Amino acid sequence: LFNLFEHLNSNTLENSWSKDISRAGGTFEQAREFGKLVKEHPDSFLQMLPNFEPQKHDLYIGNALEELADTDFPANDLLQIIDNLVLKGFVSDSFHNYAARALEKVAERNQGLPDQTISLLKEWLTYDAEEVELENFKSIDDSSHDLKNPILFGAGFSFFIPGGSCNVIRAIAKGYLNRRPSCLDGWSAFIKEQLSVASHPAIWAEILVMMPYLLNGDKAEATQLFDQVIRNCPETLKHFFVLHSISRAIGWFEPKETAQG
Repeated sequence: LFNLFEHLNSNTLENSWSKDISRAGGTFEQAREFGKLVKEHPDSFLQMLPNFEPQKHDLYIGNALEELADTDFPANDLLQIIDNLVLKGFVSDSFHNYAARALEKVAERNQGLPDQTISLLKEWLTYDAEEVELENFKSIDDSSHDLKNPILFGAGFSFFIPGGSCNVIRAIAKGYLNRRPSCLDGWSAFIKEQLSVASHPAIWAEILVMMPYLLNGDKAEATQLFDQVIRNCPETLKHFFVLHSISRAIGWFEPKETAQG
């Protein structure tokens, strides 16, 4: 099996785009199949784990983690595996993408994530302009940015949320919100931290759809934060699924005038 990994490793992808596209597909396919194998035989994965190398086997490790998160594999053990892999040098965007998806699943079935894991996720956030396609967000008339209009009206359409930092943000959100009780202060503090560093509409759309949970706490403070986020990136209001998320919480805002215009 490792002979196959050596032939179809993550580095193969970089060369394949110009030389052999079919080999790149083979790498992704083999990584997915390996993930399914790990899901059925986690003990075998643990035995193989020391042999995996950073940069070379990121796709295999990533798929394995995501599939393992769908099982009853002990959450604390999975978190420790991820910590150990990071220490070993697994730091690529591909690894972060898969690991964040795995951690999101852990948060869903394990009542959130510990502070140490959330801190690790925050380190993975990279708001690189190359991470998302800006052209996907420029086709709506700029007049819809007018904040004098009620926030629930105007043109809008849905768009595809990319992976990368969006996956990390989802894991952080569920890491806080799926705790019992939910850590609303932690999620709110994270959002405030992003106001000075994140600018892309896709990032803020991802954050906004997870913000209504804050209305279960201090409604006036949550409403003020909604207002800050929307004014910071009004482009998010062009997209239907953001408007839909806000509309479901419209009766909870305080003061209600903030949501009306």
